[in-house]
Amino acid sequence: MLKKLTLALVLALVFAGVAAAETRPIDQNYEGPYWIVSEDIENGTTSYKSAQSASGTFPQTNADLQAISIEWTEDRTGHITGSAVFMSVTNLGTVAALLDGISPMPEPGQEYRTASVNVTFNGGTGEYEGATGSAYVEAQLTLDGVSTGHIGGEIVLP
Repeated sequence: MLKKLTLALVLALVFAGVAAAETRPIDQNYEGPYWIVSEDIENGTTSYKSAQSASGTFPQTNADLQAISIEWTEDRTGHITGSAVFMSVTNLGTVAALLDGISPMPEPGQEYRTASVNVTFNGGTGEYEGATGSAYVEAQLTLDGVSTGHIGGEIVLP
């Protein structure tokens, strides 16, 4: 009986230190500038940078996270690949992400491009160290350098 009680106590102490993962939903509008960094005519690629902040009037979920750095390259087919860093405005922790999506050429007379992008979270700093998860972005990129859109998904903290 004492061995069973000792084993139960040891297991309880071991598992007491293991915290359950926390899932944080993201559901927010954003906007911000974007600009061309470089163009490679020979390879048909254009590289961009951007920074975004939460915007809009509807209730935002986890609007604490702001995209402080977004870098992506688009090829001649409209395929987008890149990376982003989101920062918490309350605790300054960061979350890293990889981007993969599509931004087709606009129709004649259309003054913006659309973009549909998958976001994969892959670590960070502070409370976001080891973060995982995913999100999806729908955006409009105006020809005068303003990006507006919506991001929805979740970040999982270990």
